[in-house]
Amino acid sequence: MGEYEEAISCFDEAIKLEPEHPKVWRWRGISLTSLDEYEEAISCFDEALRLNPEHAQVWNEKGLALHLLKKHEESITCFDESIRLNSEDSDTWHNKSLSLGALEKYEEAISCFDEAIKLDPENSYALKWKGGTLSDQEKYEEAISCFDEAIKLDPKISDSWYSKGFALHSLGKYEEAISCFNEAIRLEPEYTSAWGNKGNALDSLGKYEEAIACYDEAIKLDPEDSVSWYYKGLSLSWLEKYEEAIAC
Repeated sequence: MGEYEEAISCFDEAIKLEPEHPKVWRWRGISLTSLDEYEEAISCFDEALRLNPEHAQVWNEKGLALHLLKKHEESITCFDESIRLNSEDSDTWHNKSLSLGALEKYEEAISCFDEAIKLDPENSYALKWKGGTLSDQEKYEEAISCFDEAIKLDPKISDSWYSKGFALHSLGKYEEAISCFNEAIRLEPEYTSAWGNKGNALDSLGKYEEAIACYDEAIKLDPEDSVSWYYKGLSLSWLEKYEEAIAC
């Protein structure tokens, strides 16, 4: 974080000397986005676009900042402008998909993911997010195919393994789901949701003691994880440990 703040100080000095330089405003906005200062970043992107309204990448970066603020309709407008200026950028199609998915416009989101993947067939993140959108529609078999492709391209992305595990669990394939959650945890030992969902799969198999151990790990990582507390209580109830269950 210190490096981004230092970079912003340098950009501020550059702006004092040359306030009409769009690249400086752009990179100040990028640094602010990295610091989660999205409103201020958007102001910088607006200034960059005032100076150079035909810069497709700045429209994409402004759209991403708006997406992160959950202003999805506005973000899509920016992504559309970026695509109008440069329709060959896979990342912009991907980012537009994320905003469409957040608005539950799943079919449009999938079309955009497909465009992103066509432009960059090795975009494992677009494949992963396309799979997530398909999961949101309960199209789990199709989702798993996307996750498998994403994993083939980059087996070190813990989210792909986790998402595949979630889809498998939804299909009642609990043993396979556990294998995926295990891989997600191996890659990211503090992945709270992977611990919790591994617990759910174990609970579904009647392995309540093992499930409780997973919920305990999730709770240790995030004591405010109400879902893991709830499911731990259920597993304790199945074991007829009612006093402990009530404490959850």
